[in-house]
Amino acid sequence: MRVLHITSGNLYGGVEAFLATLLREASAAPGMDPEFAVCFDGRFSSELESLGCVPHRLAPARLSRPLSVLSARRALTDLLRRGSYDVVVCHQAWTCVLFASVIRSSGRPVVLWVHMAGNGRHWLERLCQWTRPDLALCNSRFTAECTSSWLVHTPIEYAYCPVAISRFSQSGDHRDSLRRSLQTPL
Repeated sequence: MRVLHITSGNLYGGVEAFLATLLREASAAPGMDPEFAVCFDGRFSSELESLGCVPHRLAPARLSRPLSVLSARRALTDLLRRGSYDVVVCHQAWTCVLFASVIRSSGRPVVLWVHMAGNGRHWLERLCQWTRPDLALCNSRFTAECTSSWLVHTPIEYAYCPVAISRFSQSGDHRDSLRRSLQTPL
């Protein structure tokens, strides 16, 4: 399954760390072929390149500058025509607001991955409601419960973020120290 993940790219935080982990641990899901698209170059695109994955660059976009939004949408339209993606995932409301119409017009479902609990009052969340994603994935049950209060017409699922276990499975020392720390009274 070819999956295109879209994120802004101008920040580096939990979303970007999660996506980098997906790429690093791709061998754990051999049936999934992740690709990434960003609007801005930055630490995240550099990290992807260091991992051997060149992200697709759309165009720097700001909602306050409609021509920049049109350029980014045009770039995504071209990318979706060239690539045979099975699913496109917008990470956070901003990318869903920007790109849902392009994804939907390409015949693909609009998937929104929500990484933080919101109450639907933020202006991006309100705009995102209008995009009517076909599915919302959340990073926890709590986030899914919060999201269900503002994305009322959208099916919502949750999946915990992957962690790189390879660092901990190299030796039993980590397990033994964890076991000892759990047995130590507070």
